[in-house]
Amino acid sequence: MAMAVRVGTRDTYQKTLLRACVLAGDETSLARQLGVPASTVIDWLLGDKPIPVETFLVAVDLVLTKNKEHIIDVRKFLEEVRRRNGIEPPKLLKR
Repeated sequence: MAMAVRVGTRDTYQKTLLRACVLAGDETSLARQLGVPASTVIDWLLGDKPIPVETFLVAVDLVLTKNKEHIIDVRKFLEEVRRRNGIEPPKLLKR
């Protein structure tokens, strides 16, 4: 019987920080945004030091902001494709 793997807070914090790092470009850029030394970000990413709650929340905000920007960019791009090709936007279904 396989044992269930419990995803803990530490794992969630680390994955969120890693995503924020990727979006920032690298650990140095993320460190600059967080106002901490790059060595501290590296320690957090490698699990050598616990990530403070405040840092996790800033990382969440960075990830959400980038995701929102991406969604807006995609929507604008699709609107331009439709406009250039004379395609009407889809009609919203009424419930």
